[in-house]
Amino acid sequence: MPAQTWTRRTLASLLDEKTPSEEVLRVAAPFTKMDLERMTEGERDAVLDAFRDAALRARQDHGGALTSEDVMAGLRAARAALEAVPQDERSNRAIRLLADCACVPAAPAES
Repeated sequence: MPAQTWTRRTLASLLDEKTPSEEVLRVAAPFTKMDLERMTEGERDAVLDAFRDAALRARQDHGGALTSEDVMAGLRAARAALEAVPQDERSNRAIRLLADCACVPAAPAES
């Protein structure tokens, strides 16, 4: 239950989503507080910014409450942000997350 509480608080903080659905929590739950704590500061900032921006953009596209699809869009963007970190500069946690990630990365933003 503490992990679900952390997930709920984190989504509320990042996405201004006060009452995420159980489905949203289930989709976001594999990404944990420990994952963030064990990343470098640069990785953490990049992942959180990418997740927030993509999830909010997806939610804005359909309007209404946050959905599991919005969270998946955020997770794909977070993966792309981690992949953008040069391989020799990635933390062990980032390497493990990329190896274990089941979602396909989002296309990197065009310059």
